[in-house]
Amino acid sequence: MKSRFLAISFILVVFLSGCITPSTAGGGPVSVSFEADSTNVPEGGAPVGVAMSVENNALNPISSISASIYAPSGWTISSSPSPPSSMQREGVWEGVWIVTSPTDVLTDTPYTIYGTLTYQMMTRRAVSLTVVSYEYYKRTKTKSSISTVTSDTGGPLGISFSGVGQLSYMYTGQPSKVPFKVVINNRGGGKAFWDGSSPSTTNLNYVNFAAQGPGGGVGVTCSLSDSKVYLTKDGSSATVSCTLDIPAITQEVLVSQVTITLQYNYVHDLKTQTITVTDIPTFGEETSSPEGG
Repeated sequence: MKSRFLAISFILVVFLSGCITPSTAGGGPVSVSFEADSTNVPEGGAPVGVAMSVENNALNPISSISASIYAPSGWTISSSPSPPSSMQREGVWEGVWIVTSPTDVLTDTPYTIYGTLTYQMMTRRAVSLTVVSYEYYKRTKTKSSISTVTSDTGGPLGISFSGVGQLSYMYTGQPSKVPFKVVINNRGGGKAFWDGSSPSTTNLNYVNFAAQGPGGGVGVTCSLSDSKVYLTKDGSSATVSCTLDIPAITQEVLVSQVTITLQYNYVHDLKTQTITVTDIPTFGEETSSPEGG
């Protein structure tokens, strides 16, 4: 009787080292400040300047910029600036609102003026995955590796990458899967949200996520039911698991680049330092001194 051999096809899962080679730092933050020019004013309509400044140190522009302030009860906003619709890298804008104090307070009263800044932004970064064959590894002792290949573009959301597990290799002629992680970090001091001009319970802490593979039969798959990623821990971070899907190939070294793109809106909730409005006693409120004899 002839012996029969059952050919079993399989997909090799190639694990990469958890450490990556960082690329050169690129862009910086979108810097925002908000303050009043005086912290002690009299009642009766005294003017106070409230300044909001924005500086885009990121590599990518910000767009759909909106800025507003909210004065407490009794205060009046007498003039409001308009921000530019967009701001390129190294762009700077400062707007000053003039508010006036309440006409009458019963006693010295502390107040805080609140502001909101929103804008749209895109963050993009690419990772390179170098996968070697078993034969190449045995001959050269060179391991598979992962490294970022583009600079951090800056802005409120950062992207970094990590491998999963330790090194491995692919077997020539067998399909392989290379797992890696995409880490999103909110470092801007505000909140990201998706869709709409302002955050709500349905869009807060969501960002749009897209992964583009190298093509040529090599694809990328990420663990998302749709294109939205939710930032956990009160909107501070998220981790997305992805795999590089490699078909059966014969080459010994395969270098593949994957580009991750985040699109989102961002909101900064701001407040001034405390402003004390001083009560000015009227003539009838003054205490008279006793007459001398």
